[in-house]
Amino acid sequence: MEQIYSSDFSANLVISDEVIASIAMNAAKDVDGFGSFALRPVDYSSIKTGVDFLKNGPDSESLKYVKVESDASEVKIGLYINLKNGAKIRDVCSEIQTAVKSAIQ
Repeated sequence: MEQIYSSDFSANLVISDEVIASIAMNAAKDVDGFGSFALRPVDYSSIKTGVDFLKNGPDSESLKYVKVESDASEVKIGLYINLKNGAKIRDVCSEIQTAVKSAIQ
């Protein structure tokens, strides 16, 4: 009797924006020169009900400091941060970008 094996299995993994934001925040905190997170400006174009947002704020604590845009093929992450006094912007931002990229991948 012949056995047939099929590898036509496909699975989709969906990771929420809140989880991605949390991972990015944890990676950024560990970089030398990082000071604190800054509140991100309100993006009124992406708010479904602006009145609810202004009353309650973002749905998640992490989304106050991180902007995550994702589609089927890519994820864009924007971190809003304050640096420690005397830190070099280019160096710290480069290290944060590398840390977040490796944590997310």
